[in-house]
Amino acid sequence: MSIKKYIGEGLKDSGPNLNVLNVLRTLVEDIDCICYIPQDYAAERKVVTNSRIHFNPVEAGKSIVITGVQSNQERFNFSLTGEVDVHVEYEAADGTVTLKPKKVFRTYTIIRDGKLVFNYIVAKLSYETFNDLRSAGILYYNGVKVGDNHSYVDGFLYKIMLNTIPVISINWAQPMQIGLYENLILENTLANTLTELNKIIKQQKADGEILNSDEDSIYFDEGYSGEEKVSSGLTIECVQYSIKDDKAVDIARINQAQPNLVLSTQIKKVINKELKAIRFINRCVTWAIEQTKYRGNFDWSDLELVPRSKEKYRQTCTVKDNGNVYELQRTEYKMVI
Repeated sequence: MSIKKYIGEGLKDSGPNLNVLNVLRTLVEDIDCICYIPQDYAAERKVVTNSRIHFNPVEAGKSIVITGVQSNQERFNFSLTGEVDVHVEYEAADGTVTLKPKKVFRTYTIIRDGKLVFNYIVAKLSYETFNDLRSAGILYYNGVKVGDNHSYVDGFLYKIMLNTIPVISINWAQPMQIGLYENLILENTLANTLTELNKIIKQQKADGEILNSDEDSIYFDEGYSGEEKVSSGLTIECVQYSIKDDKAVDIARINQAQPNLVLSTQIKKVINKELKAIRFINRCVTWAIEQTKYRGNFDWSDLELVPRSKEKYRQTCTVKDNGNVYELQRTEYKMVI
């Protein structure tokens, strides 16, 4: 299965392709890039972390080697994911504690509910990315704009201004050209398959199967329990597009996962990666459609309350693509954080 990781042609120096999401894509594709998330970055939810982990103090910000950009299923959130250098405490039998260099996986939200979380990112760049961002007119030496006649400095920390360009391209509001309907079916299939796969993995672990993990540079943070909800009283709008009543699963992959925990875990990693990729494209298209005046000119039905729900409303319309007829469903609701 081949899934396109991103949408469109990528960052350009002008026009609709000059947007924040394409800047994030450029940073992800630059293998030499190290980003520094501003120190005043505030997570929306309280992070519970492991007291053994010590982050390196860096004045420029929290450094992260980006490995991907992902989206949220319900909200128009887009985040950078990657590896962060840390030191982890290890205690010897005699009680002596040493700090060993490791890496942990972290996620930082750049766009939250369609709005920038912060105005800039500091980064070390490759020569190619430096040229692309300089041509786009968003590269700065702190407060001074990098001119077209300025040459590249290896290892320098450049400031990338995000608040001077659009967040998304409205040109992505083209569901048929980009293949939204088939992509939504694929997203559902991957999500359903992942649910079934998790059941298999749970049973395999209950049966006593274990995974052998070698000591390496990655520290899988057992004490990191993700993000804990805090009551801020913020009400946000959520929107989802889906193909109605599609509950397909990938039977072939389910069967492949049956023999043992090692296989099922490997398949789960692949599906997770594919799901993130297809969801990123689908959320970009959905968000672009929602930004248009008539929400893509769909012949939406009237909003109706979703059965057994007090706050979710849905509407549907019939769409045609490549000889196929689909029932597209739009669900909207409010979420209180």
